[in-house]
Amino acid sequence: MVELRTAPAFEADDRRVVAVGTAVWLVLLALCLVFLGRLRADGHLWWVAACATGAGLGLLGLLVLRRRDAGRQRRLSPPSTTQTSPVV
Repeated sequence: MVELRTAPAFEADDRRVVAVGTAVWLVLLALCLVFLGRLRADGHLWWVAACATGAGLGLLGLLVLRRRDAGRQRRLSPPSTTQTSPVV
């Protein structure tokens, strides 16, 4: 019988990964816009929409990761020791 070992967990910077992917989509979108006439003539106009969608989803992903990290930071930070009085 073969014994399987588990690999150690791999940590990655999620924000950097999504930012690089988004940047790639934005560069591809810019290239598609430069060659828009040729893409239209060849029937590949959908490439522009695909690049715009990839860039948009990447930006949305960055926003989601930012909110997730802010929530984690709030949960992990120690509670405030100062009492605030209610506003009347």
